[in-house]
Parts: sequence; C-alpha cells; structure tokens
Amino acid sequence: MIATSLAVVDSLMLIAAGILHVYWASGGMWGFEHAIPQHEAEPGDSLIGEPAFRPKRIVTRAVGMVCFVAAGLLLTRVGIVELPVQGKFVEYGLWLLAGFFLLRTIGDFRFAGLTRRVKDTTFARWDARLFTPLFLWLGVSTVIVNLLV
Repeated sequence: MIATSLAVVDSLMLIAAGILHVYWASGGMWGFEHAIPQHEAEPGDSLIGEPAFRPKRIVTRAVGMVCFVAAGLLLTRVGIVELPVQGKFVEYGLWLLAGFFLLRTIGDFRFAGLTRRVKDTTFARWDARLFTPLFLWLGVSTVIVNLLV
C-alpha cells in the first residue's frame, strides 16, 4: 500500500514534469526562466544573470520522455501498468533513477543542489525551495518503492 501510494504520487509529479519539458521543447516559455541556472555576480564577470547554458530542444524533449519512462517504471513496479520489459529491468532502472535523483539532490557544487555555491539568482531560489527538495523526495521514495515491492 505504501509503495503503491508513493509510486502514484511520484508518477503524477514525473508526468507533470514531462509535460512541462515537452511544452518547453515546443517553444513554450512559462516557467522556463526559473528552470535554467544563471551566473551570479563574481569579480570581473560580465555574465551576471545570463543563463549558465542554453538547452537544445531535443535535449529538453528527451528529458520529458525520460520523465514519462520513469513514471511508467514506477507504476510497473507496483503492478498498476504493464510495460513490455522484464522485472529486473524495471528494478535496476529504478535503482538508476533513484541514484540520479539523489545525486541531483547533492548537486553540481556550483549551480544546483545542496552543494550550490550560486545562491542569489532566480534559479537558485527555486532550486532551494522546490527543485532540490523534489529530487530528494523522488530519490528517497523511489528507493522505498523498490525495497518494498
């Protein structure tokens, strides 16, 4: 019961994130400015406020697709959905996803996660309040789902 509930909640969040990424890849701009890390004021830095990178549409679309696959793996693990993959693939896939989510929680030691050094940008504030806690939740709950099933 706990595993099923966690899988459903996580899947809904991942589907929403997938839809948002596909929307961005299709040219939508709502929320986009909050989702890209920006440079912070550093001595001699002329990049203040500029995006740290500019994601290509194909990469953004791929992230959306990965979110959908992750939701499918979670729902398959608890028996709600059947994907044409073997049980061990689902289990190992979820371990990889949990590892990714937890590594993203730790961060990149500059722009994102608990180790972020850049703290005074729009992205940094959203990362501290929403993105990093969300990745922590997804990481821990994916581990729990995988252990309980």
